[in-house]
Amino acid sequence: MTQSVPVATNIGSLVAVLLTQFEPFEISEMDGDNNSRYDRQLRLWAASGQSLLEASHVCLINATSLGCEALKNLVLPDDAKVGAMDLSSNFFLTEADLDCPRASAVLRNLLELNPNVSGNALVCDPVSKLSDIGFWEGFSVVIVCGGHSSTVDSLSDLLWSLKIPFIRLLLSGFYGSIKVNVPEKALTDSHMELKGDLRLDQPWPKLLQHVNAIAFEELDDTEHAHIPPIVIVVKAFQKWKNETKCFPENRKEKEELRLAIGSLQRSTNEQNFDEAVDLARKLTNSKKIVLPLKPYLTMLNDIDWNSNISPFWFYLLALKQFLDQNNGLPPLSGDLPDMASDTKSYIILQRLYREKAEEDFLKFHAILHDLLRELEKSVEEFTDETSRLFCKNSRQVIVQHGTHHQVSKKLENENDDIMKAIYLCLLATTETNHTQKASLEDIERFVKSSCERYTITLSDETLESVSEEVIRTYGSETANIASFMGGIAAQEVLKQLTNQYVPLDNCLVFDGIRSVTSSFEV
Repeated sequence: MTQSVPVATNIGSLVAVLLTQFEPFEISEMDGDNNSRYDRQLRLWAASGQSLLEASHVCLINATSLGCEALKNLVLPDDAKVGAMDLSSNFFLTEADLDCPRASAVLRNLLELNPNVSGNALVCDPVSKLSDIGFWEGFSVVIVCGGHSSTVDSLSDLLWSLKIPFIRLLLSGFYGSIKVNVPEKALTDSHMELKGDLRLDQPWPKLLQHVNAIAFEELDDTEHAHIPPIVIVVKAFQKWKNETKCFPENRKEKEELRLAIGSLQRSTNEQNFDEAVDLARKLTNSKKIVLPLKPYLTMLNDIDWNSNISPFWFYLLALKQFLDQNNGLPPLSGDLPDMASDTKSYIILQRLYREKAEEDFLKFHAILHDLLRELEKSVEEFTDETSRLFCKNSRQVIVQHGTHHQVSKKLENENDDIMKAIYLCLLATTETNHTQKASLEDIERFVKSSCERYTITLSDETLESVSEEVIRTYGSETANIASFMGGIAAQEVLKQLTNQYVPLDNCLVFDGIRSVTSSFEV
């Protein structure tokens, strides 16, 4: 199969189209302001993510049905002609495009989705571009659909050295796979759902002073029913800690804390006390909330600070020093959840949390600039906006180190033999010469060789069943499966471009026969 190369496009104005696969919405064309045109996108990844999208360029190799579904907002050119099989599987081609260059036809039809998009089609073999490093350096992400293994491996090695994310998509009938190759992905805005950091067990002086100033017994019933739950828990916890000298770890101790809260309650109709009991039940030792960060903090010992490394690691080093100077507590985010309280009391609490968050940021910012001076690094990359983002999301830090191998021993960790077989059989279809179709024997030979080389366990029965299905549907891309896999691939592209949300690490396989997906490391 001859492969195809696309050229870059600025995708900022067309990402909304890509998202219609997940949450359809109309794009307002009232004016050219991104805030009005992409308001729903801004809710997902904010202005910082939108700016990265607007500056991004993506390359897709092979304008197949899967590729078009994955990136409806990008350039999708190649050197193939539009054939009858393309018309049967690709919604972006019509009979009028028959025998035309597939790249140009697909590009023309895709650009109709949004008048704000510009794109270019390049008809050539990607092999001719492998030596042109400058060509590839212009892309933020490169995606390939199918492709012969020798060419794909060479391209993968090149992009790996350039630290450009590379995504490979394979599809045959009801089976599909997505493999993401990226040397390192460090996120500070993963959008993980973490327990709130309210410092109920470690109140800072101003919060504790505010809590102690509220005399519960002097309040009337209305005022008592509107004491913020945070104030109730802090007061009850301080009393309980003074008596027990420990943190409530087990059920018995947490029940004692619950009873301490109950002793302050006047009636069973006080919703604020019910919420306080719920907060106490979820109470977490504030010093332990940074435990998930320890593996990443340990990585700092192996960093060559004189090398060309991401600003992320300097932020992480500043965070480590902040933790050392702050009794193991991370910077406070300042976020305050809704709660049963009167407006005045809530606003007072909100101000206290925001002031503490700002105080922590200024301390973090000072630490960062001190270490940058010490390491003789420029501060230009470390803007106030990015520093605040890291400080606010410091508990969400995630670091992934990928591989650019298509197969490795890690595949054995996947428990579902069928998924392992699907992935290996799909890879096998790319091993044969592009002028001929792989045979059943070719596929089974490749899979068995890979299993032997990488010590992967796979039953003959499973291999036979999956390989026969791959041969039966060889090379076909049905619209429904292509749309589903394209939607997942599009999400992964967005994660790579915006540096937000947890990306795939690093392989996903879809079994359309059983309607099952599985993700694992390769």
